[in-house]
Amino acid sequence: MSMVPQEVKKKINSPKLGGLFSDILKCDQESEFYHNKIFAMVEEGVTSIEDITFDSCVFERIDFSSMKLQNVDFIDVIFRNCDLSNQEFDKRLFSRVCFDNCKLVGTSFVEASFKDITFHETNVSYANFAKTKMAYIDVKKSDFSFTNFLETKFSHFYLSDVTFKGAEFYQTLLKGIDFSSCDIRQVRFDSSSIRGAKIHFLQCQDLISMLGVEVVEE
Repeated sequence: MSMVPQEVKKKINSPKLGGLFSDILKCDQESEFYHNKIFAMVEEGVTSIEDITFDSCVFERIDFSSMKLQNVDFIDVIFRNCDLSNQEFDKRLFSRVCFDNCKLVGTSFVEASFKDITFHETNVSYANFAKTKMAYIDVKKSDFSFTNFLETKFSHFYLSDVTFKGAEFYQTLLKGIDFSSCDIRQVRFDSSSIRGAKIHFLQCQDLISMLGVEVVEE
């Protein structure tokens, strides 16, 4: 019997970082770019950062919960131990970005563009990825519980030990995506979205219950 070959994981490009200089994160209305910076502190009194592109930057232990990020793009950026919960990044660009041990709880990414993104040990529960384009995404040991994927477009989406409990996938093609290492309890799919996805045989009971099928034991 011939074996079906496993999909070869495509290379996901890491952030490209040059010579980095430490700086304090502040609101600079005269600048449209932050380039080659490491931010580990926030200037006192900063409540918003607007109309900025962060290019080749690293954020270390920054809590953004007391400020608003508006019209902000991220290119070649690493977030380590940061809290970006409840921010709104609708229609924004994320390119070659790494989220390492971060919080993105309730964050909105509606119609955003994601390419070459990694999530590692990151809490993305209750986030909104409606109509987001996500290409070359690697997710490991992260929590996407109760997250919304509506008309989301996936390309080369790799998962390892990810929790999707209570998440929703509607009008979102999942063909070829491997959920076999993930928690998919209480996930909601429409029938066209789930077609072609890969699951472990032990997850069949979860999938059957999603589809409203009752299993009768003799």
